[in-house]
Amino acid sequence: MVSMYPHRLYVVSVSSSRDEDGYVTSNEGYETFVGACRLETQGKASQMVRDDGQQVFVSATIYAPRVDGCVCSGNLISVRDAYGTELIRKPVINCSRTQLHVRIWV
Repeated sequence: MVSMYPHRLYVVSVSSSRDEDGYVTSNEGYETFVGACRLETQGKASQMVRDDGQQVFVSATIYAPRVDGCVCSGNLISVRDAYGTELIRKPVINCSRTQLHVRIWV
């Protein structure tokens, strides 16, 4: 059976701390399941302009049913297939929420 959203979307928590020399280190924590999604990679990297006017390259677009506020620009996300294989792990460049679904660019 063909599914509209065959992949799984996770938000990865990242915490930072200081080591004994005073340097800031970031630690990837646990993954929080957000919901089902569909990952579509770009054939070639495309450019988009963020809200702050900066031009960035987009390597993939993720479509998901409407979720409430847990995916924002700058969050680190992970997309896995039905078998648990990680397909992509990148920070969110931009996010667009419409009435029925969410588009996430990474």
